[in-house]
Amino acid sequence: MNIYLLLNWKMNSTLIESAHLVEKYIEFLLDAPELLKVTIFPPAPYIFPLYEKLANTNSVTVGAQNVFEEPFGAYTGEISPIMISEACSYVMVGHSERRTYFNETNSSINKKIHLIMNNSLTPVLCVGEDLDTYNSGQVDEFIELQIKSACDNIKNIPANRFIVAYEPTWAIGSGLTPPPEIINERALLIKNVITDMGLMTDNASCPVLYGGSVNSINAKSFLELDNIAGLLIGQASLDLNQIGSIINQAFRQAKNNSKLI
Repeated sequence: MNIYLLLNWKMNSTLIESAHLVEKYIEFLLDAPELLKVTIFPPAPYIFPLYEKLANTNSVTVGAQNVFEEPFGAYTGEISPIMISEACSYVMVGHSERRTYFNETNSSINKKIHLIMNNSLTPVLCVGEDLDTYNSGQVDEFIELQIKSACDNIKNIPANRFIVAYEPTWAIGSGLTPPPEIINERALLIKNVITDMGLMTDNASCPVLYGGSVNSINAKSFLELDNIAGLLIGQASLDLNQIGSIINQAFRQAKNNSKLI
């Protein structure tokens, strides 16, 4: 089973700093097993320069933090999936910050996913509850609605061409995380919803990742969970000490997975 590390830089770093980060990532990933999949999600202006910098390595790929829901048009400041399809392998969609600060809805997220897949890119759908929902005990229903709305009229996705990241809104940047056993239960719920929807071809397993205040101390406990296939990492991905440690932990987990094949 692949282990995914998706590194979301958000709106941080300069191009020079970004190039330095990438160089260090490559060093960390020397001799990494094939099952370890690392993708950076830099600010949009850096996508193509970093893609070119990574042209001679297979250890790191590039993703986009967001795209618009239309292929072309008079949408000043927006980016269409087709514009970044040459450089990117993955596109994040539905991140809680996009939902909160830019009022993205499940309907617009659904349009984006259709367009992303039509351009042969892999969507990374982010789902997760806010603190009020978490405390109400209605998390399962909340997440199920997010998935079903975002994936309306989507069927027969090939294996490893669709990823879901579980990221509770209240955990992002807070230093707080749900207990690992709860994260494992949420990931199983997500897998079951996707299976019930018939989303994947031949009921292929959908990778589910965890995101939300991931750091070098708690990463191992998440990577060891049965239903978690990797991590969506924000702030810690910009800290070389932290990300170096997390990559090393994922490196070992991927080697263990290789032995099971």
